[in-house]
Amino acid sequence: MPHPTVDVWLIDLAGEGGTERSWEVLPKDEAERLSAVVPGRRDYRVRAQAALRSLIARRLRCAPLAVRLERQRHGKPRIVGDEAAAALRMNLSHSDRFAAVAMATGVEVGIDLEHPRALPQPTGLARTFMGDREFAEWSRLSGAQAAESLFRTWTYKEAILKALGTGLAGDLRAVSVRPGGSRPVLEALPAEAGPASGWTLIDLSGACGVPAAVAAAAPEVVLTFHRTDLDNVLTQPAGAAGRSQSSGTAATRVAPRIPVTPLAPSVRIGSVRPVFGGGAASPHRRTAVSPIADAQPAAATRSGPAPHRRPASATRRPTALGRSPGMPTPPTGRPAAGSGRGGA
Repeated sequence: MPHPTVDVWLIDLAGEGGTERSWEVLPKDEAERLSAVVPGRRDYRVRAQAALRSLIARRLRCAPLAVRLERQRHGKPRIVGDEAAAALRMNLSHSDRFAAVAMATGVEVGIDLEHPRALPQPTGLARTFMGDREFAEWSRLSGAQAAESLFRTWTYKEAILKALGTGLAGDLRAVSVRPGGSRPVLEALPAEAGPASGWTLIDLSGACGVPAAVAAAAPEVVLTFHRTDLDNVLTQPAGAAGRSQSSGTAATRVAPRIPVTPLAPSVRIGSVRPVFGGGAASPHRRTAVSPIADAQPAAATRSGPAPHRRPASATRRPTALGRSPGMPTPPTGRPAAGSGRGGA
């Protein structure tokens, strides 16, 4: 039986006129919801939601406005439609000018992406979401190594909770992970997730250039990584990114620390299959996911509010990566990372 395929897109949301074009592909109810977001956070959130809707439309070969989404209890969207549409699972994360989208058919997926930002109280934050063993191991690190480990560990845990549909309403400490290069080792999960052996967790930090991870409710997956920009996502016609379409060079492994710019061609992890464009079909191997080359990207920030149950041993619960109740908001000129996440 073939392994499920998970597609991941890293999308550069910057660019002139992107917000105006993004509003055009959003239905009235979603536009009204996003209009309530404070202006400083709104633009990239609008662009990220438009990118998600456009990618879904391409997958379903329909217009973006024809995509019908309903939000589940904790905000994760689910497609409403025929059997093929309803089987498609997707998840969105965005931080600063970049968004990451994960899609799979019949397999729940979650993704988290974090953009660099200094943390005012990293030790206090680590205590709120790491288990005792994780915190003890993390405490032996220092400097940049400690910062990188903290953010990567956060992305692992949030990706799992987003795949479960709870997001940060779930218990981060119920997810126990050991670092393992591109394939972190899941040691424990919330009861509703079932055994850890039934899940795949992949560190995408090397591909994205900042801490990032994708989780899928399957023992093994074939992962395809795509790098593009908002203009490309919004202008490609529905169905243009067919499974056998090729638009350039592809590789079987993701190189360490791929620079965020310029945009690189899509990369297949485990086999070769590039995406955007309309070139000739190319043969490819279907195999289980192979390890991504290890990378050491810069540390990154967190997204929005996170009400979650706090074990008695935790000192504070995280409301955002980088802020807990009582923590000052670090000075920054960019939108809060919370503009990027969500149940989406």
